Amino acid sequence: MPVTSTTPEFLQAPVDTALRLAGKTLEGVDRLSTLHLQLVKSLLAESALSFLGLGVPPPAPSWGGMLSDSREFLADAPILALAPGIAISMALLGINLLGDALRDHFDPRSRNI
Repeated sequence: MPVTSTTPEFLQAPVDTALRLAGKTLEGVDRLSTLHLQLVKSLLAESALSFLGLGVPPPAPSWGGMLSDSREFLADAPILALAPGIAISMALLGINLLGDALRDHFDPRSRNI
């Protein structure tokens, strides 16, 4: 069972061995926290690729594309860059807070008796 879906195969065996030596198993890894991290990575990757012009085509809306398009108007209308930048930040913050809340709720190790 891999730690995350992005863990290379050649690193998986040392991770499993280290966890076994420490007396821990991978069953305790919360799938919801892994899912929320993948969602954050996907949002950042899409925004970055769209900013560089490698993302979705121009007619489709994208926060990274909006940031890229607003560069030429930055001196006259900085709100054009602030709006998608704040939207990306708030989306990432919300996803992280939701993931932390779900982990705290569903992880029995984090509960105080």
